[in-house]
Amino acid sequence: MKNSNSKVSEFKKTVESLTEEMNKKNDEISSLKTKLEQMDVDMAELNEKIDGMSEDITGLETENTEKKEVISEQDKKLHTAYYIIGNKADLTEKGIISTEGKILGIGGVHKIHPKAEKFTEIDIRELTQFSLNSVKKALILSQHPTGSFTLDKDSDNKFESITISDPDKFWSMSKYLVIITK
Repeated sequence: MKNSNSKVSEFKKTVESLTEEMNKKNDEISSLKTKLEQMDVDMAELNEKIDGMSEDITGLETENTEKKEVISEQDKKLHTAYYIIGNKADLTEKGIISTEGKILGIGGVHKIHPKAEKFTEIDIRELTQFSLNSVKKALILSQHPTGSFTLDKDSDNKFESITISDPDKFWSMSKYLVIITK
């Protein structure tokens, strides 16, 4: 009996020890569950922030694309010019030029009527020379600063081309170039 009481006592101590250990483990499990729940909440908040940032990024990308399109259009418009080359009769017939102030059919001043659809559109950064096809006379009607271009002649002293040496300066006064040839 003594032996048995001693074993029961040992068994009780073991059970108490195991119960105490189990309670500690249950407390740990409970604590870990609480931490896990908090992590789930934190994770949900982070996911919401990520979703919000993704929406912001998409919005910024759209805005950036729209701004690039506007800049591209403005750049194109800034560097677009128009030209037409022809004899006086052709340009008058097309309504590009008219002569005003003639007295008895003599004199007068050529007036330009810019009609973009009748002109050839160019990018001033790309085209800096216009062929005149070896004509006897070439008169530039539109206003362009001297020193920004040259009229080039061939060996027969005919006008072969106009070369623009300073495009920004040349196109600063007018985005239209009108040349009358003979």
